Amino acid sequence: MGVFETDRIFSNRLTNKEIKILAREQTDASVKCKCGHTVLVPARNDRKVCSWCGEYVFRNKQDEFKYRLGSKLSK
Repeated sequence: MGVFETDRIFSNRLTNKEIKILAREQTDASVKCKCGHTVLVPARNDRKVCSWCGEYVFRNKQDEFKYRLGSKLSK
């Protein structure tokens, strides 16, 4: 294996600091569903469907309130 090949392989790896930052961000974006399953809800979404029970999991109570109020008003 040449020098250039090893440089290309190792250039895609993350440092320990970057791995810790990504893990912390994933933990902060995780929300526990009513069924007990932990769902990753990204910052760009306000809700996501739980893969276990099929119910919506909201990022926070305010997003859930807005969704529930909007669905009540549209009926």
